Amino acid sequence: MNKNKEILIGIAVVVIIVAGYFVVTGIHPSTSIPSAANTPVGTQTSLGTVTDAGVVAATGTSPIASSGIVQASNGTAAQNNATPGAPSAPQESRPVASPSSLPSSAIKLTVTSANGYAPNSFTVSAGQPVTISVTSGDQNTHVFAFEDASLSAVAVGVGPGETRAITFNAPAAGTYKFYSNVPGQSGETGVMTVN
Repeated sequence: MNKNKEILIGIAVVVIIVAGYFVVTGIHPSTSIPSAANTPVGTQTSLGTVTDAGVVAATGTSPIASSGIVQASNGTAAQNNATPGAPSAPQESRPVASPSSLPSSAIKLTVTSANGYAPNSFTVSAGQPVTISVTSGDQNTHVFAFEDASLSAVAVGVGPGETRAITFNAPAAGTYKFYSNVPGQSGETGVMTVN
């Protein structure tokens, strides 16, 4: 085998290994998550504020590590199928002053009993960190939740006029229905599409 063929085969093997890493981890090469090691703490990014733990969308939300993986409060990768609020689950924020104070990448939903969710659909990329904020646009309490058990930990409860957020890694490609998990609020539904 000549030297050029060996070099080309070597390059092909490296490309396959790197591509496999991105497929397995769900991290896309275009994802750039700043870390405290190379970005000053307090710096604002499109994903949130850089902290020692990673990038956070709002006070109380789980941080996004430089690897792109959302971290649970117990220091491990957040588990989307955990019990909401458990140490292994993605954490909901404290009340946010206004949706405009959240990062530009956040998906900002408003929910009312009369009109449901607005917007009622959005698209995200598999494996990528996603921040969803939910604002109660009326005088009712609403609980954002997904029907799919694989996303049982991704839940946000808001009181009248309140906004809260949650950050999690998007699941596998597919469609995931969300709704307001409060008895009597059956018209408040929507769909997250994951590519």
